[in-house]
Amino acid sequence: MRLRMLVIIGIGFVCLAAQAQDENDRLVRLLVNDKTQAKTVADIVASGHDKMSLLLSWTKNPPGGLDPFELETLKVGLADIFGQLKTNEAVPFLVKNIRMQRSIFLMPGFGLKEGRVVLERLPAVAALVKISTPALESLERALYVAPPSENRLPFAFAITHTSELDEPARPRKRTCLGLPPFYFG
Repeated sequence: MRLRMLVIIGIGFVCLAAQAQDENDRLVRLLVNDKTQAKTVADIVASGHDKMSLLLSWTKNPPGGLDPFELETLKVGLADIFGQLKTNEAVPFLVKNIRMQRSIFLMPGFGLKEGRVVLERLPAVAALVKISTPALESLERALYVAPPSENRLPFAFAITHTSELDEPARPRKRTCLGLPPFYFG
């Protein structure tokens, strides 16, 4: 009798685990699909931090079975979610993927574009700007260690466009790039 009960409980756990895996696979498929990504991001943001541990785990160990294009699309969705929820724990992932473009079909030369366009095209930059002060130290460190041959503009843009309402960040923004205070207004 006891053995039968243990077997039934074990089968129940296996079924629950399989159901959770199916739900995770479904979520991945929705996030890597351009047609469903925006609604999925909105649904996750509306639910708050319910799926945060799963999403953060994907920043270190992405789900298997994704081609490179799907993986980049997943990263864009994650950046959007982390930015909207102001997820401090995602800062290392966002800094690492700061040059990631929303679409591979966009021209990479964003230096001459207005700020709104940069924020639309570079989802990790947009997320870091929303996270604001908690991201500044990581951004400054990454800016200084980036080789001169790399494009440092996304770092500089994110640092200088953190929330203007965030007064503690303003003096750091002024000095982090070695620019005079009047440059930042």
